[in-house]
Amino acid sequence: DEDGYGKSTKADAGVAAALTAMKINKPRPVEFADIMPQYPGGINALLDFLKKNLHAPEDVGEGDEVSVKLKFVVNYNGKLESFDVIKSGGIAFDNEVLRVLKKMPVWIPGKSNGENVSVYYVVLVKFTSE
Repeated sequence: DEDGYGKSTKADAGVAAALTAMKINKPRPVEFADIMPQYPGGINALLDFLKKNLHAPEDVGEGDEVSVKLKFVVNYNGKLESFDVIKSGGIAFDNEVLRVLKKMPVWIPGKSNGENVSVYYVVLVKFTSE
């Protein structure tokens, strides 16, 4: 079909669907949304999840603390992506925080103007001596 009309492939349909989804969901992350993304169950559930799953990869001296600050994107589907260490606590500690964040359940996505949007989120994790 030389005029390019009349035939549509499954690939074309998939691309069209993806473009439609992008338009609706505004995938470019924003710093703030009308309704910020939320861990299911709220901030206390998030803290419980971190406490339960984080294990200091090495001993932290008494009275000391190791901080890891991470910025990531909660995308419009509630999935976490684009992890970026803002403040490193050392490779072993950074990797432990990343490991735990990557096994989190899907979040409730942020919303702006009634539509799901991808939003940056920052988490600060402090490892202290027991």
